[in-house]
Amino acid sequence: MTHILLTGAGFSRNWGLWLADEVFEYLLADSQITPPIRNELWRAKSAGENYEHAIQRLRDRALQGDDKDYRHMLTMLGGMFNAMKNSFSAQGFEFERTNDVSRTVSTFLRRFDWIFTLNQDTLLEYHYFVRGFMAPPKWSGFTIPGLEPISISPYQSAGPSVEPLRPKTSGFSLPAGVQPYIKLHGSHNWLTDTGLMLITGGNKKTDISDSPLLAWYSTLLEQQLCSPHARLMIIGYGFGDDHINEVILRAAKAGAKIFIIDLLGVDAFYRREISQKSKVGLHYGLIESIIGASRRPLGSTFSTDTVEMHKILQFFER
Repeated sequence: MTHILLTGAGFSRNWGLWLADEVFEYLLADSQITPPIRNELWRAKSAGENYEHAIQRLRDRALQGDDKDYRHMLTMLGGMFNAMKNSFSAQGFEFERTNDVSRTVSTFLRRFDWIFTLNQDTLLEYHYFVRGFMAPPKWSGFTIPGLEPISISPYQSAGPSVEPLRPKTSGFSLPAGVQPYIKLHGSHNWLTDTGLMLITGGNKKTDISDSPLLAWYSTLLEQQLCSPHARLMIIGYGFGDDHINEVILRAAKAGAKIFIIDLLGVDAFYRREISQKSKVGLHYGLIESIIGASRRPLGSTFSTDTVEMHKILQFFER
């Protein structure tokens, strides 16, 4: 059996990182904001969209030759992620200090054969893989494959830092015996010749296919989710990306079983589909594959809520 974790913004929210509406408000308050960026943000808000759609329109303009505001927006996003990084680096990762290592978040994460994320923060890099990761008995280490270090980054901030990395363009491989951490939409500390590698906006599928590394990551996600006896746990993903939803649906048809941790429980995908009038077909495609859900925040589950913790751990046993 292959146990796979997929996380979205709601996962990092447990450590205080911002969700989409909060990002919108952060960007409005940024002292570096320009009138065109402000206009695009409010245009997205008025249309019932989020900040990513504003970024997409700025990127479309950049492809036509006017890239000043798009590059400025990336700089603002880089500053935002650094602000969040400096905040979570100053706090602990475990919700309650305990002598029972079976109840720690780190022990929980080490149970997974694969960790995929849509998040672009460096929460796990700073806490889990550096401070909380104890390799034995399952793993000899971890890997974020397809990257190489670089020495200079204009986005690096003072204070606790995560090493800036450059995506490779070929020669991808996975070393044996280490836990893979796959960042499907890039990361705020990944730099290319054109700036930060952050996949945002309404054209993610095309942007991913244009990146050899992220295209390979997408292949890995599909291969693992559609493999025999796949078990997928989804934490904090609001089912807002159709290209991800399509893979999850194909996995369900291939026999994958799914457990959801979200404050909305199973309604996370049902309500999203209704409100966005999605044509992917999540509701009818997933109802036979869902094997449970948890609506409680991780903070309570991993500290005092023994009943809920037991329910979640059954995911690994059934």
